Amino acid sequence: MTKTRRSHGHWWIALGGAALAGLAAANWGGIALALAVSRASGPATRAEGRPALLRDATWNDPASALLFRRAFSRGVPESSLLGWLDTNRFTIDRTGRHAERRIRGIPCNEQATIEWTRGPGGTIEHASATLSEAGCL
Repeated sequence: MTKTRRSHGHWWIALGGAALAGLAAANWGGIALALAVSRASGPATRAEGRPALLRDATWNDPASALLFRRAFSRGVPESSLLGWLDTNRFTIDRTGRHAERRIRGIPCNEQATIEWTRGPGGTIEHASATLSEAGCL
């Protein structure tokens, strides 16, 4: 191969690299979203999803959280609910009988709010779980 052909080959490589850089710059938003989604599906963030007892809940509708309501219905010991809240990393206000947790997700974060009243003998009188939007991409 002659020296002229080799220099043309390097020129094409440089041109191809510049074209790829231009495409990446033009599509940076899509690339950033794809990276965020791929990171969100990795093993380190899978645990960040909703607790299993809230998987059926829809935003701003406490009645939709049937799994939660069945698990923590009237007469269940309050200590069971407190243990579940602690295990699922909620911030608990025991005196106010209120707990919250922000759940990171793509494309939206969620806010989970748990409220309950205590009946006789340290049992639950009523408990509710509300999920709401807490910021979207």
